[in-house]
This record gives sequence, structure tokens and C-alpha cells, in this order.
Amino acid sequence: MTAKKQKMEKRIAIVISVIITAIIVGSATYLVIPKEEELTVDDVKTFVEEASESTVKDILSVVSGDILMDSLPDPEPVKIGQIWPLSGAQKQSGEKHQRGFELRVKEVNDAGGIKSLRGAKVEFETGNNQGDPSTSRSEAERLIGQQNVSALVGCYTSDTTLPTAEICQREKVPLMVCAGNPAIPATGDYIYRAHNGIFETVDVSLSFLKKNMDVQKISLLMEDAGYGPPAFKVTQSFAGKMGFEIVSAEKFPAGKTSFKSELLKIKEANPDAIIWVGYISESIAFVQQMKQYDVNVDALIQPGGGGLNDFDFVEGVGSLANYCLVGTYYSKAAPTFHNEEFKQRYEEEYGQPADFLAEEAYEATAVLLNAIERAGSRDPADIRDAIADTHMVWTAGPVVFGEHQYAPDKFKGSGFNTYNNSVVVQVQNGEFETVYPAPVATAEPQLPMPNWDER
Repeated sequence: MTAKKQKMEKRIAIVISVIITAIIVGSATYLVIPKEEELTVDDVKTFVEEASESTVKDILSVVSGDILMDSLPDPEPVKIGQIWPLSGAQKQSGEKHQRGFELRVKEVNDAGGIKSLRGAKVEFETGNNQGDPSTSRSEAERLIGQQNVSALVGCYTSDTTLPTAEICQREKVPLMVCAGNPAIPATGDYIYRAHNGIFETVDVSLSFLKKNMDVQKISLLMEDAGYGPPAFKVTQSFAGKMGFEIVSAEKFPAGKTSFKSELLKIKEANPDAIIWVGYISESIAFVQQMKQYDVNVDALIQPGGGGLNDFDFVEGVGSLANYCLVGTYYSKAAPTFHNEEFKQRYEEEYGQPADFLAEEAYEATAVLLNAIERAGSRDPADIRDAIADTHMVWTAGPVVFGEHQYAPDKFKGSGFNTYNNSVVVQVQNGEFETVYPAPVATAEPQLPMPNWDER
């Protein structure tokens, strides 16, 4: 090594020692570097504060490897939050989202944490909204105001996610949404949804009926809470444009489990297909009562998740679930590397196959943690900026945020995934098979739905 190079490295090492002193001690002393201008620790502190932690780590690693890094205190963890219905009628669905969220956090921590923040571990706080909108609001306020989370993921149902989004927007804390109402990402510039919502799932559902079946007449029956009303309007609009005749259309209060009157009206209207929206307990009751009152149609399809795409629905009604269709945001056959990883790791971790609800939360959490990595910051505004600049392919497919692709004038903002990854799945022999579109299909659709007395 030349004397000149030795002298240069010595001077660099002195500057680095100032940086370390600034980080650890924070004193305003002077250090004179021979033949150079005087540097104050405050000068260096300003540099450190303005630089990302990844920049400081790179400098330290280049000059003196891991020895200097080991002298630094452990980085503060990155704290994020999750809110789901972890008690009440939607408890099981909420727990699936929770498992998907926590699996992705575990994967990131096991891989070394947030590397741009010197390997900071991800910690999380959990909120239980009990399926209640006002409780969801208060849980968001608690996690932000008392637990100081940098971002949130949630909340499964649209009626609980809407007030959560309002709090996150007010407090300027990013929310990765797991709910389909398009009004949620339109709440403001801190609200983002990675998976497709109502417009995409209604479109793929009705397109499937139009292209694969001779469906002319349809009946609409949907819950009247946060997701059902916009799904109702969007379905009416798309059905008219596609040439379907709506022979009956009703909404029911959330939590309803007796559908005799609605089913007898549908039976009298004699549709070719029923377009259904309800959550797990409602969906189980509805399909059981379809058989009870011998209501036969060629297709029963749900645009979006919540009921028919839940493994608990299949378990709850057994063979009655066969032939049911769902226009949904995720295919287990999605041709992405991360999808195969996710299915394998989920089953290893929890001893059961991954489902749509777990994937929804897993993908949302993956997008959030990827943004934190790129931001190199715990600051909610920096994280929001990084989320907005997302360009990635994850379990369901590409994620790039921008304006609403169907109704940008009505649903303002850029928190929508501009890629349409929606598919139609069908329960066949107790398993969900992707049946549309053809490039990602795992099975041919089984059509039409047989009459109950033929099953």
C-alpha cells in the first residue's frame, strides 16, 4: 500500500469516527483534520440526518467493514399496525388476514429486516375491530396516536375500512387497504389498495357469464353495508351495458341469515343466474336455503370476496359449494414466482393451504414493506411517497398505482392498482379452480349448475 493511499484512508477513518461520535454522543466538539478545514460534529450530524441510513451504512462498510457497524446501537424497529375483525361473526376471516400479514412480516425479519434501515426489525401492533365500524375507527386512532405506527394494513370489510381510511388520511399515515369499495382508496393520498376492487370483479364476473354461458336474465341480491351498495350499482350499470336483463334486485341488512322471502321472489322471477354479495355467515345460510326452497339457476356467482371464496364457506356447506363461482382478485395459479413461494410458506407455517383472504393481506403487507425498504425511512410521508412509486409483481400479479381505470372522474386519487389481475374461480369437488380467463385457468368450468334434485 502506498504512503499516499495510507494517508487518505487514515483521513477517511477519522471522518468516519466523527460520524460515529455524532450518532452516539451528539456533542458539539471540534475535530481538526490535518491539512483540511475544521469540521464540527454538528456539521457531520447534519450530513447524517440528511442522508439515508443506507448511505451511512454504505460509507461505514466501505471504510472499515462490519467493525464500525457493530459499534453502533441496534436500530429502532419499524412499527406498523394491522386491524381485522378478530372476534364476532367474521372472526375466522379476520384471522386469515392476520396470518397473511404476519407471515410477510416474519419473512422480512428472517431475511435481515429492513436493510435500508441497518436491518431494523419490523414490529407490529394489532387491532380488533370486532366487525364494527366505530370500533375500527377507534382502533386506528389508538394504533396511530398511542402506538405510533408508521403505517396500517386492514380491515377486510368495506364498512370497517372506510372509517379507518378517514383516520389514516386525517393523521397522514399510510393505509394499505384490504377491502373492495372504490370509495376507500379515493379517501385521499395516504390510502392505497393493491388488489382489484368492485369494478374489476364485476366486469370479470359478467364477462364470464356472457362468454361462457347463454345467460340472459339475472337476479341481484347483496348485503347493504359497506361493500354491497356500490357492488349493486356497478353490477346494474355493467349488466345494462352488456345486455343482461335484471329480473329482480334486492339488498338485505348485513348479518341476515334467513332468506326465505328473497329466495321465493327470485324463484318467481326465474333468472338464469344470481349475482350474490354477502359475507361468510350470510353465504352459508343463503346456499343452504337455496337448496331448501329448491331455487335452481344456471349460475351463482359473487363479484369480489367475502363469502363464496372463503374456505370456511366450502367447509360450512360441504358439497353444496360445488359449482359456485367467484369473480375475485387472486388466482392460486397466478404465474408469479412469489405466488408459488407464498403458497408453500403459508402451508409450512400454518399447516393449511393459503386462501384468498390470507393472500389479500400478504400482498398488501408485501407492498408496504417493500415501500419502507425503498424509502429507507420510518416517516409516514416518506413511506407514502414510496408506496405511490411502487412498480412490482407479487402474488396476484403486477402492482402499479394510479388513477381508477373505470371511473376516474368519480373516484379521485391515485391509490388504485392500474393492473387488472381479476379472475373467475369455481368450487369443483371442494377445491377452488381458476376457470377464467383461459391463460391462467386450472380447469374447465363446470356449467351449468345442476338442479338440486340432480345432485
